[in-house]
Amino acid sequence: MVSFLIVNRNGGEVFKKGIESIIENTKEAGIEEYEIIIVDNASTDDISWLRQIPQVVLKRNKSNQFFSVPTNDTVRYSKGEILFFLNNDIILQKGCLSHLLEVMKDKSIDAVIPQLHYPDGKLQQNITGIPTWKDVLYAAFGLHIFFPKKDRWRLRAYDYSKQHIVTDQPMFSALVMRRNTWEKVGDLDPKLPLLWNDVDWFYRFHELRMKCVYTPTAVAEHVHGMSVNRLVWTKLYLLSEGCYIFLTKHSKNKSIVFKSLIWALCAVTYFERMPVEILRIISSKNRKT
Repeated sequence: MVSFLIVNRNGGEVFKKGIESIIENTKEAGIEEYEIIIVDNASTDDISWLRQIPQVVLKRNKSNQFFSVPTNDTVRYSKGEILFFLNNDIILQKGCLSHLLEVMKDKSIDAVIPQLHYPDGKLQQNITGIPTWKDVLYAAFGLHIFFPKKDRWRLRAYDYSKQHIVTDQPMFSALVMRRNTWEKVGDLDPKLPLLWNDVDWFYRFHELRMKCVYTPTAVAEHVHGMSVNRLVWTKLYLLSEGCYIFLTKHSKNKSIVFKSLIWALCAVTYFERMPVEILRIISSKNRKT
């Protein structure tokens, strides 16, 4: 059985198209036994239509629990041996599921991710490096612009044209894995409720020397950050806090001095991102008018 696992909050029509794409892909792949596990984070839009889909298991939170805890819950509610994690703004393209499951036939592969596109068809970069404090320092002060070869975090020159083993960190936006892979790596860290939880998870994944494959033959559309970008200042805070938690959690240096320096560095990333988010908001409003 394949379990599709989704955390939703006010996904609207994009979310509905995503569910429809799951149903279409399962028919195309000849999969009759599957389930769609949805944990809803107190959406205010109408999701009563989900009740009409027999494969849907819907659990509703009374408040917005962000991402980590609800995602962990979707796994607990599921029964499948294959887990397909999906954001609520992912729309699977024709053949996506079939191609991903074909890769998973290789028992040495623990997880697989598709190629992601924006709605306009532009390629989306969905793989980044797992940063050290030095990588964050370079990004916070813009040094990666002057020394691009030292930028091991953004991976702007990443090759998305060929299938290969991913040694870095894919987004959790669209990710297929075996259940025993999840069980070995463990839950998303609830101390990282919205952001950096995927970085932390893949850090642990690679520590266990597991294999994740990227395949460009499987394609999905990603509206990208639809729910997150509605919470701009919360997002900025959780980005900086998550950065601090991740870097101090996985560093051998546990001294107060080191933690204080990392705190200061992450605070810089908060203020450094402000102009970017303000420009994004202005740009978004201009597109609507």
